[in-house]
Amino acid sequence: VLPLDLSDRDSVRQFVEEVSSRHDCVVDILISCAAEIRNEPSLNSSGIDTMFATNHLGLQQLLVGMMPSLAKDARVVIVSSRLESKGKIDPRVVEESEGQQLRQGGSSWKDPMKHYADTKLANQLLVTELSRHWQKAESSITIVSVSPGMVHTKLWRYFPTWYQLATYPIRALALRDPEDAAKGVVFAAAANEVESGSFL
Repeated sequence: VLPLDLSDRDSVRQFVEEVSSRHDCVVDILISCAAEIRNEPSLNSSGIDTMFATNHLGLQQLLVGMMPSLAKDARVVIVSSRLESKGKIDPRVVEESEGQQLRQGGSSWKDPMKHYADTKLANQLLVTELSRHWQKAESSITIVSVSPGMVHTKLWRYFPTWYQLATYPIRALALRDPEDAAKGVVFAAAANEVESGSFL
């Protein structure tokens, strides 16, 4: 087991270097399911919005770094969200804000669900671009994204205690349990009929 914090560039770099140093290490399946939602300001050690860093930038760095270690017919699965359809990204804003915003409208913590949707849209754009890249290179690597639906996890752990207590009964009854939600992720990772670039 190797430590990996997707919000920390150094942690991602160290993880990739450790995997690369193991000459007998060939990655057949790579699944990324890290995500968070924050309702208060939080920057990582590089001064970048922690939610954006965790949900997308770290993932992008990881995938690029892991490319040499992927098997010729590897399967890459990005756990995403149907909320990506609500996301918006303005490249100009990303550049001007030095990665702390994905679109006009203020800091992520002022509207965490909107920002979460933006990061998931960024995930889907990455999947699409990498799929095109590997297909152009005539690679057999398959990359897909999958939405597990609304799942009862610790995604809300940064919200106030009163909010977590008030919404717990609803979340416990209405949301899917992690074991059930994982079935779709396993399907995306193993099914032969899955096409690269698809959103399941």
